[in-house]
Amino acid sequence: MILTEKIKSWFKTNGVIKDLWHFDQEPLNVFSILLLIALDIFLLVAISSGIQDEKSKSPSPTQYFPQECTIHFDEKHKIPANTKYNDFGNNDFNYNYYKVSSYLDDNHYKSDICQKLDEKIRYITSDANFEKNKKTFFSLNSQKDSISSRVDQLRNMYDIRLTEQIANQTNNVELEKAKNEFDGLIKELNDVETKLNAIPAPSTYRGFMDLRKFVDKNRAIFQEQKQSYEKWYPFYQYFRMLSFVIPLMLITLFIYKKLTYPKIRPIVSIISSNLIVILSIPLLFGTIELIYDLIPKILLQKIINFFISIGLLSILKYIIIAIITTIIGVIIYWVQKKAAEKKRLMEISQIKKTISSGLCGVCKNKVDLSYKFCPSCGNNLKVVCPHCKKETTKDLPCCFNCGGDLETKQSEDV
Repeated sequence: MILTEKIKSWFKTNGVIKDLWHFDQEPLNVFSILLLIALDIFLLVAISSGIQDEKSKSPSPTQYFPQECTIHFDEKHKIPANTKYNDFGNNDFNYNYYKVSSYLDDNHYKSDICQKLDEKIRYITSDANFEKNKKTFFSLNSQKDSISSRVDQLRNMYDIRLTEQIANQTNNVELEKAKNEFDGLIKELNDVETKLNAIPAPSTYRGFMDLRKFVDKNRAIFQEQKQSYEKWYPFYQYFRMLSFVIPLMLITLFIYKKLTYPKIRPIVSIISSNLIVILSIPLLFGTIELIYDLIPKILLQKIINFFISIGLLSILKYIIIAIITTIIGVIIYWVQKKAAEKKRLMEISQIKKTISSGLCGVCKNKVDLSYKFCPSCGNNLKVVCPHCKKETTKDLPCCFNCGGDLETKQSEDV
């Protein structure tokens, strides 16, 4: 409770929020505000970059269990014959992925089980024949895809032209040309398929059986580790964010509260209060993101499916509309309440200045405040203090006899 009260006190009107745009109780001028906005943008970018760098120390699930590792542990690859060349990389970047052991800089981003799998894969791919056959495999597959695409185009065109020919009962040279091209491509496609089938399967290379034994032995362990890491990853990211933000927040709060040297206090208050607010942004959104990740998404999906199954999906939309409307309504209420409070404080401040200048609060003419009524407009200048029961000047916040609060009494009179 003490900590909560301290946090509230930091963000009161006479605290952090007021210090954001005030220099020694005076509002900042336009030039200073522009400079402060530029500083806030810089701080926001720098802090976001620092948080991102810290978060990167915890690799994402796709980094920790990359696709080239995960694919060997899926259900399809329980059958060794289903392991193909494209399971060892299917583009120029991945082509040398296992051959060149490039893990010196990012090996720590991968799980131990994937690193051990890499060693076994590198042993297989170190065979010169494997690399040669793999290049041929990718080249033929690329050729196959290109031919298949053209065959599909011709097949569609062939069907259209045939329909036109039957309708018009005329010879069509273009149709005959397309048919000849189609037949040639089908023959070429069959030749490519034959060449692909002639390439030795990955299971024929040395070390493949050792790879399969490792995968079969560790499949359950791999799935358990992967699911666990995916489950706890949002927490890793959240605490990485906290490890960067919290120390900086504590240092800033310490400076804001303890550095009271009069000459530098105003500028320290401005900069530190802005930094406190900026640091609060990732804390707020990080917490919201973590809460979202903790929501049982499967349960939410079941709720949605339930509304769909009973044909009452509109009810779910009503709920969403109600929630959004309530949130917007609360925000509007809060903004308007703050605006009304600010207006009231300004009015009170103006009244104080008027009375301290010896003027009537209604007609603004000079008046002796010892009078009960203004001789110019008849305004009542006195009020009975609810604490000491004596007359005191009206519209002042406190009684000049006992110091008691008058604002509550005057608001009740109104």
